[in-house]
Amino acid sequence: MKLITQLSANHLKLFLISFIYLQHTKQWILVRFCVDTGANVCIMSEKDRIRMGLRRSDLKKLKKGNCGIGGKVDVYEAKQPITVEFISENGTYTFEFQKLKFMRGRTKSAREVEKIMPSILGIDFIMDHLKITNDGQHWTIETRNQNASESVPVI
Repeated sequence: MKLITQLSANHLKLFLISFIYLQHTKQWILVRFCVDTGANVCIMSEKDRIRMGLRRSDLKKLKKGNCGIGGKVDVYEAKQPITVEFISENGTYTFEFQKLKFMRGRTKSAREVEKIMPSILGIDFIMDHLKITNDGQHWTIETRNQNASESVPVI
């Protein structure tokens, strides 16, 4: 299966925009991911955490604080693996995040930035897949799934 991403000329970032199905809440939500090869891990934005139906009390706060875009952030981790299904034209692609991270701004400026910040697909997600190819402004993340002809729609 192929996950099709699109290069944003305005931001020079790759975005994967897709509906994902959350096993734990049995619902579909729209998530905008920025594909970030400079990020070590996948990190869900605060607004996506809320839409996923997860309270901060459902998560484990990591002791180490971090600096993010806009200022200091607290990082949380899911206590259990979270399975998501990316919807495509011909089916879905299931992926289990073992230790999905979430961030929340500690400063006013960090909380302002998180309102527009997408969730991040980091190198941990990317390296778990077969390969990335480029065709102009469209990039493809090929999964290890045997259904290689399916793709995730990009808005």
